[in-house]
Amino acid sequence: MKFNIIAFSLLFISVNCFSQKLVETELNQKGAINAGVLMGGGGLIGGDFEALVAPKIGLQLGVGLGSFGGGINYHFKPNINSSFASIQYWQ
Repeated sequence: MKFNIIAFSLLFISVNCFSQKLVETELNQKGAINAGVLMGGGGLIGGDFEALVAPKIGLQLGVGLGSFGGGINYHFKPNINSSFASIQYWQ
């Protein structure tokens, strides 16, 4: 049991450290498409599209199974892969 906790912790740390590592081709990306669970306005299954309209401002639209949503994202770095704060509307 102790080994499982240590292995999971190391995996989490390594994934977390490199999850936003940029490669040269990602520096100029102006859009991102994501699909998965609890996306697209909080639907069970859905997808989102985000486009950068200014160096740190992105507009996000999503559609899910029985839901839709939109939002404005403020990225802490001037690229689409950076962390962000968001104001969202879900229906």
